[in-house]
Amino acid sequence: MQRATNVDVTDTEFNRFVLMNIYNLKLSQPTRPNTPRLILRSTLVIAAITAVALPLSVVFRNLGKWISASDTIPGTLDVLFVLSGDVERFRYARELLHKGSAASVLASVPHESWTQRLLHNEHMEKEFTLLNHPCTDTHCEIRYLSSWLSENHPHHPIRLGLLTSPYHAQRTRALSSFLLHNSHLNISIITVPLDRYPVNERDYSRWWRNSTVRCAVFDEAVKLPFDVLRAKFCFGCSQ
Repeated sequence: MQRATNVDVTDTEFNRFVLMNIYNLKLSQPTRPNTPRLILRSTLVIAAITAVALPLSVVFRNLGKWISASDTIPGTLDVLFVLSGDVERFRYARELLHKGSAASVLASVPHESWTQRLLHNEHMEKEFTLLNHPCTDTHCEIRYLSSWLSENHPHHPIRLGLLTSPYHAQRTRALSSFLLHNSHLNISIITVPLDRYPVNERDYSRWWRNSTVRCAVFDEAVKLPFDVLRAKFCFGCSQ
């Protein structure tokens, strides 16, 4: 009886040994790839990359034209506000005033800036209304404009033009939509014609090839989201 028991135990251990070796043998054998599933996964990855890359390439290519997009002047503007900047903005504003495209020009004049000397040297002081302020950025300028409009045109519907340089158009549009939200304002973003600058429309269409336009576009692309958040949540809005 004792011997039978030993045989049974030995047989059990042997069977276990055989089963373990068969299991290990199966694990050591290379698994065959599931070809249809692999193809499906690869297709989905390629489709996802294409879905992201294609719109980004379109945005990248058209970024220069979008940044500089301006509106058509709607007849005669009641007020043309000139954002402080290069001399061509003020010269073009005077040209629009003389042509009758603007009934009046309101010039943004930061305190102790070269803008004051420019308007004096160009004999524009008597032609423009001057909005003096301590601002050093577009966000602040438009907020001062909003206060000026509340005092001088509180309820009258007016056609308002914001005049700036081409590269600055989209940021001006975004800020005005947040900071000048009175229903009686019909706002147009006007830009100085490109032929007043050493760049042309083709340079903005292929903005990455021209170093001057490329720097301007990158600069605006960085400032735009920051200014939009600033206008929306009004941080740093002390006036």
